[in-house]
Amino acid sequence: MRNPIRLYMSMSLDGYIAGPDDRPGQELGRDGGRLFNWLDDRESDGPNGQVYREALATGAVISGRRTFELAGRWQGDHHDGVPIFVLTHHVDDGDVPPGHAQFVTDVEDCAREAREAAGDRPVMVHGAGAAQALLRAGQLDEMEIHLVQVLLGDGRRLFDHTPLRPGGDVKTLFVSYRVTDLDQSLHFYSALGYAEVGRVEGGDGTRLVILKFPGESAASLELVHRPGDGRVDVGSGFDHLAIQVDTLATTLEMLTVAGLEPEPIQHPAGPHGPKTSWLTDPDGYRIELVQWPPGHPDGITEADFS
Repeated sequence: MRNPIRLYMSMSLDGYIAGPDDRPGQELGRDGGRLFNWLDDRESDGPNGQVYREALATGAVISGRRTFELAGRWQGDHHDGVPIFVLTHHVDDGDVPPGHAQFVTDVEDCAREAREAAGDRPVMVHGAGAAQALLRAGQLDEMEIHLVQVLLGDGRRLFDHTPLRPGGDVKTLFVSYRVTDLDQSLHFYSALGYAEVGRVEGGDGTRLVILKFPGESAASLELVHRPGDGRVDVGSGFDHLAIQVDTLATTLEMLTVAGLEPEPIQHPAGPHGPKTSWLTDPDGYRIELVQWPPGHPDGITEADFS
C-alpha cells in the first residue's frame, strides 16, 4: 500500500478549525488558540504527546497557500527539514519560498511528489484549502481529527464549499453541432442572439466556431464544419457533448468502476493545456470530458483565443 496522505486537524465541537477573522497577527482567529491548548502537553507520554510525535514523524508536508503565508512560511522548515509542498493557484515571478518549501499548482502532481519525497513515511496535510483540494482529487487517504471540547460559534470550517461526491463538481460545458454550411448557420444563430467567442481552423478544412449569448460568462455552443463529411442529416448532426470535470483521472476511475470505457487522457494543446478524454454512449454519441489547467476559468472565453 502506498504511504498515506493524512490530514491532521484540531476542530471545535461545533466544527470550526479557526475562529472568525483569521489573518496575519491573528492567525487562528478570535479565540481560535483554544483549539491548540493541548500542545502545552505535547511532551507528555499521554495522548497529546502521542499525537504530536506521530505528526512529527511524517516525511513531507502539503500545505495550502493561505496556511503557508499565515504561518510565516515556517521560515522554510516545518519540522526536521522535510520537504514542504505548497498548493497554490499562481506563482509570482521571482517568488521563491524559503528553505525546504516549493510551490505546486497541480494537486495530483503535488500528491505524487509528496509521496515520493516522504519515502515510506506518511505525508502531513496542513490547512482546510489543501485538504479540500486533495479530497476532491481523491488523494486524501486519511483524516485524523482532534476534536477539542470548545465551542467557537463562528469562524472557518473544515468542509466549507466541498462537494460531497468523488471527482468534484461536474457540469455541462457546451453543446456542439456539425453544420453543412457554416456561413448560413452563423447567420441563423446570430439572429437568435449568439455572439462569436472565437474560432479554430483545422488542417483538413475543418472549422470550429465558438458562440455564447451576451449575458453568459463562457461559451455554450460550438458549430463544427467538416466539408469532407458531406451534408448533415438528422442522424448525424450531433457532434459531441463536452462536460467539465474537476479532476479527470479520478472521474475516469469512477467511470471505469461503473463499467464504462473512457479513452486514455489526452493533452490536445500540449502538456500545459487542458486534459481531455472521450467516451461513447450506447447510441454512438461522443462525450468529451475536460479538465482545465490550474488558474483557467470555467468554460471557454475570449482569453482562449487572444
